[in-house]
Amino acid sequence: QPYVYWKRMYDLSCLNFSLKKYTEAVRLMERIGKLKAEKDRLNLGRKIITILCEIEMEKFDQSDKSIEALRKYLQRNKIIGQMGVPYKNVVRILIKLSNKSYLFNDLHETKLQLPENSNIDKGVNELQEIQLFTQWLDSRINNKVA
Repeated sequence: QPYVYWKRMYDLSCLNFSLKKYTEAVRLMERIGKLKAEKDRLNLGRKIITILCEIEMEKFDQSDKSIEALRKYLQRNKIIGQMGVPYKNVVRILIKLSNKSYLFNDLHETKLQLPENSNIDKGVNELQEIQLFTQWLDSRINNKVA
């Protein structure tokens, strides 16, 4: 079952990101070819984790291009309803970060917000890429060891 294989590679890539093995995480994300064609949250996660790796590897020009591509992807594909809100918030934060030349100290007040009174199921709070992003952002803003 190819989807299970690609999902496993995605999970392994997220693990490598958590372990600060950014080159390996990007290499695995690039191998996840089948997900590129799917309009699926894993595709969004793949794009987000790749951007975070680019930022960590200080490939800022590439991360700027990737952030803009993600913004356009979200705009083009119109992620339906409340499910798209966390991803749109991630993009807004990444754009702010890019505009501030990746200086995390200028983002102290930035938080990833879910819409008020939303009827989002528990799944949104458990999105692996959103959790990784919020932990990464918090650790970078507060200069913690991730």
